[in-house]
Amino acid sequence: MQSIIFPWSDSWWLEKDKAWFCAGNIGALFCVDMVSERCQLVAWIPERNAQNFRLYSYCAKFGDIVFCIANLAHCIWCYDIKKEAWKKIEVGNMNELIMCMHAHKGKNDQIWLLEDGTGNIFQLDLKRQAIKVEQEYQYGCHKNMEFYEYTIVEDSIYRVGECKIFGMSKSCISVYEIEEAKAGLCTICYDGQNFWMSGFCKEIYIWNPKQGMIKVITEFPEQFGYYHFAKDEMPVVDCDSFHSIDFPFFMNSIPMNRYIWFIPFCSDEIVYIDKENYEVHLLEIEEERETKESIHNHIMPHKYLVQYIRENRYIGLYSLRNALIFEIDTIELRVIKRNYKLTGATMLSILNVAEGYHNEKILKEGRKMDDLYFSEMLKAKNSKIGNQIDSVGEKIYHLLELS
Repeated sequence: MQSIIFPWSDSWWLEKDKAWFCAGNIGALFCVDMVSERCQLVAWIPERNAQNFRLYSYCAKFGDIVFCIANLAHCIWCYDIKKEAWKKIEVGNMNELIMCMHAHKGKNDQIWLLEDGTGNIFQLDLKRQAIKVEQEYQYGCHKNMEFYEYTIVEDSIYRVGECKIFGMSKSCISVYEIEEAKAGLCTICYDGQNFWMSGFCKEIYIWNPKQGMIKVITEFPEQFGYYHFAKDEMPVVDCDSFHSIDFPFFMNSIPMNRYIWFIPFCSDEIVYIDKENYEVHLLEIEEERETKESIHNHIMPHKYLVQYIRENRYIGLYSLRNALIFEIDTIELRVIKRNYKLTGATMLSILNVAEGYHNEKILKEGRKMDDLYFSEMLKAKNSKIGNQIDSVGEKIYHLLELS
């Protein structure tokens, strides 16, 4: 039996001292007290299974309604906090939906969902609790084209695919060729003047829509490389390869204060680049060094997931290696560990659903998760649950009698 780790997500929605998120592999809605750092399960998503990989891993909130937004699923579930009731919104997507929460700064009532591999763009109106397809803005994309990230500039959406930028406004679609790109582009962000892009080559491209290409950054510190994530083998960091075949060099790009932050796909270090002089720096995190055992236990073949942006200063990242969340202070250039933990009642709820503990189960002393489960039952002082646990001695007696 696996231990209960703190759930990962693809986006947190922050509101004052609370944060809401949908777990990436648990079909439930959670709420975090950012002060006490305690996390509780609010409600199980209808039509869910305890192990739901990325069905609903995005989250947004408007008033008393929390939206559990589809990633691999085909609908959106709206939870009314006061009424404790669910409402379902059909989306109509066929493929995976992509939402870049950090691109929606200042646009808290409209969420854009981009369908991977197609030109479909869905607009979720949080206020009206409705969704529509922007059919007239479909891109002429190859059906197998993959998209990783998009950004919003005023009322236009910019996404990358292949070696192109696709810009969508209310009036037209614009396609820009990035001739300097030697392989497909995956990330894009905007710093107020320039677009910054990266892809499957160890390069970063800076493009100004009025002036054209400004610069191609190729000078990275020597120790910057990526893991191949070969399970059951000692990890080796490839610092020499210029081109990656299986995955992009970066998953996300975030403009924050003086720097552009690039969150790597398979690297330990976080890359940040000075917007003025284009110098490349590495934020090293010693606890993220991979071992043979850590790679074997990875739930996904990459390193970090962006959870939230806080106070226009802190980037919250989920470490897939250590199953915890830490923050990057983009001003002091340091890492801050957060001690987010599930409440006892939340762990009980997850254990009951995921592991199916019922009368027929025997708790074994010394087994880590059984000890944890029993401890949480005592803390909860829940007589109903306690009554479900039969006497271990009685079970042993019956087993011996049958044998």
